[in-house]
Amino acid sequence: GIFFAMPELFLKLTAQAGTCVAGIPSAIPLQEGVNIIGRGDEGAACLNTGAASYVQLNLATASGRRHEHYGWVSRQHAQISVVGSAVTLTDLSSNGIMVDGVAVSKGAEAALRAGSVVVFGTRSLAADDESTTVRQRKQFLIDTLRYTLCAAPAS
Repeated sequence: GIFFAMPELFLKLTAQAGTCVAGIPSAIPLQEGVNIIGRGDEGAACLNTGAASYVQLNLATASGRRHEHYGWVSRQHAQISVVGSAVTLTDLSSNGIMVDGVAVSKGAEAALRAGSVVVFGTRSLAADDESTTVRQRKQFLIDTLRYTLCAAPAS
């Protein structure tokens, strides 16, 4: 039989130009199996399985210091499971995730497809709360921690 290689899946940073913060990868490759996304070495250290791949999302300033919003990404923020062509995101965080503009509840799953937009750190941003701080936080996150799921054809 003919084998078709699976496309390589990755989350591509689709942040606003000029908002890029050091420590944020421009692309997050997604391996078949379990992928954990979070901040800091301690997030990887507390993985109880060696089978998962761990990607750091560390908000840092240009000089490499911790960004004031560093804590908006949890140590283990999201689990993205890839099984064949099915991609599922689970929110592991206290800080929240939006997929395609919809908040994912902690512990809940959301199916991702090519073109899905994932924004990290959006918990406690009530849609009807239009206070300046909430609006600014939401805008910062949408501008800075916005990724889009892409599939590159297998080479």
